[in-house]
Amino acid sequence: MSSPVLVPQRRRSLAGPIVLIALGILFLLGNLHIITWGRIGVWFAHYWPLLLILWGGVKLYEHYRAKNEGVPASGIGAGGVFLLIFVVLLGLTATGILKAKDQINWGAVRDDIQMDEDLVLLFGNDYVYEQQVEQDFPVGASLRIVSDRGSVNVNVWDEKNIRVVARKSIFAKDQGTADSRNAQSAPQFQVNGNSVVLNANTKGAGDATVRADLDVFMPKGASLDIATRRGDVVINPGFVGDVKISNSRGDVMADTVKGNVVLTVERGSARLNKIDGNVTFQGRGDNVDIAEVSGTVRVSGDVMEGMKLTNIKKSVIFQSSRTDMELASVEGDLSLDSGDLRGTRITGPVKLITRSKDIHLEDVSGDVRLENNNGMVELHTADRVPMGNIEVSNDRGDIRLVVPGKANFQVNATTRRGEVQSDFNELTINNSDHGQSVVTGNVGKPTSKIQVTSDSGDIEIRKIS
Repeated sequence: MSSPVLVPQRRRSLAGPIVLIALGILFLLGNLHIITWGRIGVWFAHYWPLLLILWGGVKLYEHYRAKNEGVPASGIGAGGVFLLIFVVLLGLTATGILKAKDQINWGAVRDDIQMDEDLVLLFGNDYVYEQQVEQDFPVGASLRIVSDRGSVNVNVWDEKNIRVVARKSIFAKDQGTADSRNAQSAPQFQVNGNSVVLNANTKGAGDATVRADLDVFMPKGASLDIATRRGDVVINPGFVGDVKISNSRGDVMADTVKGNVVLTVERGSARLNKIDGNVTFQGRGDNVDIAEVSGTVRVSGDVMEGMKLTNIKKSVIFQSSRTDMELASVEGDLSLDSGDLRGTRITGPVKLITRSKDIHLEDVSGDVRLENNNGMVELHTADRVPMGNIEVSNDRGDIRLVVPGKANFQVNATTRRGEVQSDFNELTINNSDHGQSVVTGNVGKPTSKIQVTSDSGDIEIRKIS
């Protein structure tokens, strides 16, 4: 009986793994910041055909080795074909981008898509300059600052003129082009009577990408109007005068301002502290933190991540797509995010209409009108008498009221699906197994009313301990 004929096995190709190892090493160098991603992009755009040469060399070596050993040579395979197509397409794209960098305003593209700064080297370079300009400032004049790209940092000083220090970052393919764009984009002043306009002039070089961070030194007692598109705005302590800021993309900070502050934000956070005047915020902010305000605070718009108010002497008005709130003052603090609203030392009358929030308010004085759904409500009134009228409506959530033990009030509380509890023996409680539960009655000689309704949830009326 003859032995079976052994068919030589085809070896697997190492070409694909070797190319993947080469690509992996490049990405590792980028992640470790040994080589910038921009430099890696330039290298790949120039030298990606070397990966094909490496692949072909490995395949040629494997072919002759298989021929000498009398075994079938390895093929490419579906995975190898896919990898080859991917490398070729990626390489052609990178080469096309590199060739087109002088015809396309890649700086603007980078800003629009917020591209990482390391990738700048793929399209050009950033050159840094510093310029200083000064301008006489009429007594009692107003200053308007206009900037398309860059931060604005405002300081007050005892001089009668304005000084501007512009720290500029200019995107260009070479030093000569950058020098020319620097000269074209110098900050400019325009004076019209008692109105002075400072233009950062970042568009002075046309569509070229110029960023100008401005340090502005100005006299006290002047009103200020700032309009920026991209960049933070900072008002440093000691400013005297009204401030108006419109910022499309960037954070705003103002500290120790004697005057009214009006702020319009489309994307960014705001922090205002020690404002001796009224504060108005409108637009859409990420985080809003307002503290130590002698006047009123009005917030109109959506706050995406959170808002905190601290020590607001006069009324607070907050209106968003989900919440309508009015308070007489906030002596303590109040914080709000997407799912919670918490506050301490709140003075009414309080009007709060919202939804899908857990609400916890402590040391609340004055009348309260509160509407909520899909969340818990806990309200602690101030430990003083007489207390204000309380009206709470909460669908699909528990309600807990904590009031002074010596308060005099009338109660009418109803829940359709839940139980009611009370620390006051004078009240009548009727908990039904099938249907609504009710607590009614008077405590002392009523000087205030408590009206509570819940569609689905428990109701508690507790004494301050």
